[in-house]
Amino acid sequence: MKELLDALYSPNLKQIGHGGSNTPPETRLLLFSLAISMQAKDILELGCDMGYTTRVLASTSANVVGVDTFYETDKNSAYQLTAPYPNCTIVQSEAYQYLLDVPNGSFDMIFVDDNHDPHHVEQEATEIRRIIRPHGIVAFHDTTYDPRLREVVRNVFHDCEQIEFPAISPLYERDFGITVVKML
Repeated sequence: MKELLDALYSPNLKQIGHGGSNTPPETRLLLFSLAISMQAKDILELGCDMGYTTRVLASTSANVVGVDTFYETDKNSAYQLTAPYPNCTIVQSEAYQYLLDVPNGSFDMIFVDDNHDPHHVEQEATEIRRIIRPHGIVAFHDTTYDPRLREVVRNVFHDCEQIEFPAISPLYERDFGITVVKML
C-alpha cells in the first residue's frame, strides 16, 4: 500500500515539466481503480514518460507495458521506477509503430497519453480497437480540452460506452481531463 501511495503522490510531480509525469494523482487513482475493478490482466500505457503512472498500473499485478520515445533521463527514470515490478516492461518506441506489431486482442486496458495531435490520435485509436479485448477499457488523457480530440474518440469508438471526466485536479496546470471508453 505504501508503494501505491508513493506512486500516486510523488513529491517530484510539480517539478517535472512535460509528458505523463504531470498526470495528476486523482487521474492515476482513477486508472488504478479501473484496472482493479475490471481485474485487468494485461495493460498498455502509450506515452509512459518517466513511469509514474506505469508504476501505479504495475501495482495492480497486471502485466504492464509502458511505451514512449523517451528523453534519455526519462527512460532511466522509467526503468528505475518500475524495476521493483517484474510484471512491467518498458519499451522505447513511437506509440503508433509499436501498435502495428501488437497481435489482435492483446490488452484488457490501454491508457493513451502520448501525441495529442488529432490525426495521430485517430491512427492510434484505429489500431487500439484491434488490440483491445472485448469489454476492455481505453482511457485517453488530455482529450476534453480540444473538440477535435473529443470528436476523434467519439467517431472511432461510436459503438462503445464513453464517459468524459473533466480536469479533476485544479492543482495541476496540465490536466485536461480524461475520456474512458468501455468496449462492448
